Amino acid sequence: MRASWNSWRALPHARLWIAADWAFAAETAELLARAVEADGGGSMALWSEIRLRQRVMGATWDARLGQRLRYVPPKTDGDGLAGPVSRLDDYRNL
Repeated sequence: MRASWNSWRALPHARLWIAADWAFAAETAELLARAVEADGGGSMALWSEIRLRQRVMGATWDARLGQRLRYVPPKTDGDGLAGPVSRLDDYRNL
């Protein structure tokens, strides 16, 4: 459980998550805990829901490919520090 949460919060795109995204991730972690603690390993419906939620969060390589997320080296300023992360919303309706 803790390993899953740590891997989700370390995703580079998680820096752009807002409170609702973090709540969704916390609810997913709770569902995962229920599935692991359940007798017989949890129901198939529960595991399916967890899998779908992980896809929405971009938690797996396949999910990131499906969402067309790609990570590129950050642009740096003259001093070598990384610049700010741009939000896609800033470029909508151009």
